[in-house]
Amino acid sequence: MREAICIHIGQGGVQIGNACWELFCLEHGIQPDGQMPSDKTIGGGDDAFNTFFSETGAGKHVPRCVMVDLEPTVVDEVRTGTYRQLFHPEQLISGKEDAANNFARGHYTIGKEIVDLVLDRIRKLADNCTGLQGFCVYNAVGGGTGSGLGCLMLERLSVDYGKKSKISFTVWSCPQVATAVVEPYNTVLCVHSLLEHTDVTIMYDNEALYDICRRNLDIERPTYTNLNRLIAQIISSLTASLRFDGALNVDITEFQTNLVPYPRIHFMLTSFAPVISAEKAYHEQLSVAEITMSVFEPASMMVKCDPRHGKYMACCMMYRGDVVPKDVNAAVATIKTKRTIQFVDWCPTGFKCGINYQPPTVVPGGDLAKVMRACCMISNSTAIAEVFSRIDHKFDLMYSKRAFVHHYVGEGMEEGEFSEAREDLAALEKDYEEVGIETAEGEGEEEDGLQPPDFTVFYAQPQAVVLKDAFERDWGSPPEDSEEVAKETYLYGFDLPCYRVNTFQEKIRGTMKNKAQVEAQEEEIPAEERAKKATCEMISSRTCCVQVRLPQLDENVPALKQFALEVSDECLRLNFPMLPRSKKAAYANLVVWWCGPRPERIAEVRSGESQWMGCGGRGGLESVWV
Repeated sequence: MREAICIHIGQGGVQIGNACWELFCLEHGIQPDGQMPSDKTIGGGDDAFNTFFSETGAGKHVPRCVMVDLEPTVVDEVRTGTYRQLFHPEQLISGKEDAANNFARGHYTIGKEIVDLVLDRIRKLADNCTGLQGFCVYNAVGGGTGSGLGCLMLERLSVDYGKKSKISFTVWSCPQVATAVVEPYNTVLCVHSLLEHTDVTIMYDNEALYDICRRNLDIERPTYTNLNRLIAQIISSLTASLRFDGALNVDITEFQTNLVPYPRIHFMLTSFAPVISAEKAYHEQLSVAEITMSVFEPASMMVKCDPRHGKYMACCMMYRGDVVPKDVNAAVATIKTKRTIQFVDWCPTGFKCGINYQPPTVVPGGDLAKVMRACCMISNSTAIAEVFSRIDHKFDLMYSKRAFVHHYVGEGMEEGEFSEAREDLAALEKDYEEVGIETAEGEGEEEDGLQPPDFTVFYAQPQAVVLKDAFERDWGSPPEDSEEVAKETYLYGFDLPCYRVNTFQEKIRGTMKNKAQVEAQEEEIPAEERAKKATCEMISSRTCCVQVRLPQLDENVPALKQFALEVSDECLRLNFPMLPRSKKAAYANLVVWWCGPRPERIAEVRSGESQWMGCGGRGGLESVWV
């Protein structure tokens, strides 16, 4: 059995936990007292739900979870609520003193007193597992307990259970609405720990959830209960394959394997479809294709973030209900053709799909309609960086005045921890930016339909550097005053022998026109204009599309490529057909001969920042060889 232990921390975590366990019990036919009448067992006696529930000798099913808060109010609601008999009393832990929205109180003072008790309860739960696969941590980063105690718990879990996966379901700070003035401080300090101690962080924010409830469910004034039940549906969909059998089941560790390309890039967007009221559901088809398109809509995202501003690195799509693999494959194929849904070019597949035959369950009397099928997507997108930049901006505004910092320092924190956490988040933004830079280069190429070649640029004045093989093929033995040198241009690891030739300029010019034409021109044209005019005539006299034979560097890249030359007084442009970025090396020995002072923009061309070469100096282009 592959068990998972849920840890609910702070008011947000406990209230989301309450909604989740209510839904899990309904899905498995478990009554509020933990009993499961055999005739209500869903799935024909399947016991896969034991990943989240343990069964006692008396036949009672107890959630594998711990709920902890530093003040008793919220946990007392669970102790006295409908499901009070479901939870083991020792797994409901509360303190006497609130963290008061202060990360330092949750992490260093009040939280430190209770953390050992919580870890002891977790150890007992872990001992009852035959094959613990990981932890699901539920918290909100804006409060003191969720951020401070949440980070402390994650740090201790990393020490005690280093090899186990840790997935965090985190309620993020809203862009406009905040429940506390110091939310930006708590969030930045918490992310500093989430970066290091979680494997996957799945993010929500209340503002996005409010908008979804208002727009899709027609709830004018959504309550936390409405929001938590919506979050519970998402968590239920993500964990359904752990609790039920299906065609394509997904393990907790598979989320990490398929969604996290680099350890720090593990903050996920989530979306769910259909979020629809019962009145509307009767009038809509809600096919697999429709719900698949819906989860990619910006309005479906559970965080205030527009995925069109970035590119997807990977998507994990969890279908449940009346869904067959054929429909999923067709829907995914359609998504791949949409220009608005952009994927990074270094992750060609990008999709991980799971299918579970258990249809979505809804809470009786709730707002969501009971539907035949649903899809939940968690995706890794570069667009999530805008969420970090928003919170950074708020943090900087307050921290520049050192506002409220004394409350944190008074609880045992050092002021340097603020700077350290802020720098770590800035580095995270930079990480996402760098992942995006790779894709940004591809953006321009797709718009123009071009792929700039890797230029090998040589200078013919006052000296020329030429490829040894090309020189000997066209000119025979090199001049006496030449010497063999190492080539300095970028050839992706190709180290070809070259000659530096001092007397090469006249021979190059002679290739453009015959000697008589050159001499005739010299009488009519000022010397400073001569090379430029000769170049334009030479190029325009050729056909516009030139077939260029390149070495067969890769069996998937044809040896014959086509490009067009555009010449003006200022620049030369080489237009290439689109090629996969991994095939850039196929252009490695395209040689551009250059005469005149070294142009300033050559460095840009070599580093791939520009497709254009400006001549930048008198003399212009002498000749182009391939």
